Amino acid sequence: MPQLKVILSARIGLKEPSATRNIIALILRMSSDHINYPRIEQAIGFLTCHFLEQPSLEEVAARVELSPFHFQRLFVERVGLSPKKFRKYLTAYYLKGKIRETQSVLEAADLAGLSSQPSPST
Repeated sequence: MPQLKVILSARIGLKEPSATRNIIALILRMSSDHINYPRIEQAIGFLTCHFLEQPSLEEVAARVELSPFHFQRLFVERVGLSPKKFRKYLTAYYLKGKIRETQSVLEAADLAGLSSQPSPST
């Protein structure tokens, strides 16, 4: 678990202990003796490392060798929210830190891998 804390802090810039605790609390809901624990752990690691690329449900499910349907069901059962919501949670915390660093919402959104609206032509 300490390794996951370091990954979360380094990758998405979680400097707030409460934010890190919230994510770790989600992970601790999982039963470590269940056969699918390694799959969920791998999925969380993949999402944490690749959330800026906004991986699809199909990509993450393929990574853990499950169908998208079964992966979604298993992830929600073990983590308490969908993979998409988990990814959004990671992106939101990353974006929050980038807004403070850049002082520009558009620049921060771009750094977070979120698309911005094109400017209207004149």
